[in-house]
Amino acid sequence: MQEDGIDYSRIKVDEEPRWSQTSLKIIDLCPKQYFFSRVLRIQRIAAPEMIRGTILHNLIENFWKIEKGVYVPIPRYKTEDAFAGVSRARVANTRREAYKTGRTRDGLVDKRVLGILWSKSFVEETEEMARLIYRRYTKEDEKERVRNGKRRVELNLLGEILFEGKRIEYETKIDELLPSYENSTLILRDHKTGYIKMPREFVDHDLQFSFYAFALWNELTNENSPLREDYPCLANKSLEEFLESLEIQVHHIPPVLTMRRKNFAEYEIPKESVFIPTRRSPQQILDLFKTILDKKELLKKRAFNPTTNTSICAYRCGYNHFCRSTNPEEILREAQRVQEERQIEENSLFNWAGICINSSMREKKPKSPRQERQRVMRLMKKNNELIF
Repeated sequence: MQEDGIDYSRIKVDEEPRWSQTSLKIIDLCPKQYFFSRVLRIQRIAAPEMIRGTILHNLIENFWKIEKGVYVPIPRYKTEDAFAGVSRARVANTRREAYKTGRTRDGLVDKRVLGILWSKSFVEETEEMARLIYRRYTKEDEKERVRNGKRRVELNLLGEILFEGKRIEYETKIDELLPSYENSTLILRDHKTGYIKMPREFVDHDLQFSFYAFALWNELTNENSPLREDYPCLANKSLEEFLESLEIQVHHIPPVLTMRRKNFAEYEIPKESVFIPTRRSPQQILDLFKTILDKKELLKKRAFNPTTNTSICAYRCGYNHFCRSTNPEEILREAQRVQEERQIEENSLFNWAGICINSSMREKKPKSPRQERQRVMRLMKKNNELIF
């Protein structure tokens, strides 16, 4: 029995997961949040800032034209107003999807979030942040960058490593990768939204960027990797030499209209997005894998205790409605109720205290939540799968 009153001993948990920067950050912030998202696989309630961030990431990904798989230094949109218009269209598509299905790519959408998506302030804020992106990217000398090397956007990396005799699998996605002007260093860029001002201490010690740095170096050491052709000068370097040649930039896109509306006098309201540089050392890479091994031990012990940081619960978690009770039956009923209301096709409550959802439940979704509820209860009663 854990501190939160729940017995996790009967729960099937993958003790050798494929780690990503997201899963590592979740379990580091709150192990119980990891339990809901990665073990039970229950969809979270999406925050408006999270939905806006996804829209802006997609805008940056499609900013430059692509010819034969290579980004060329010609923006897809000739004017700033055209780029802002695309952001408005993306918001309209997102809220249309949320209204019809009750969810977006980032998770479930409740009435409060749906109301914010339809608000005028949300659309104007997204449009203004898109303008900041356009000004920043058109200001850079992109012709010089593309001439010396290739730009990569939304780069997916998979790999594994043996650390202290233990195998660790990982996967990650890098927002943007491009060479420097002189082609002697590599720039790894990550886009951040939703902060008034990015703390420098947070950037310098965030495990996410250590994760990116190692995954990129490991990919370049692979002889079959296509990245070796794009960046040959960095292909055969040791980890220490590679980290010296890697510059990490946090592309901070501030919510300008929020800053103006709330009158943040201590902050200068920027006219364009800003880059916060940082680097990584070999010691930080070692600390990263030691942290992963510690989290693997946590999974083996089933230590899914909630965090004591109330700010994380209030602002950075989409599972508050599940954490209100320490009774497994109440948590199960609440999870089932939310999923039925949102008409989710895949019921993600399997492996919870002996409940195994029959494969026949993954058939075509019924027309109404009531029919779905009746079908679930009928199958559970027939197969005697509810064993509390």
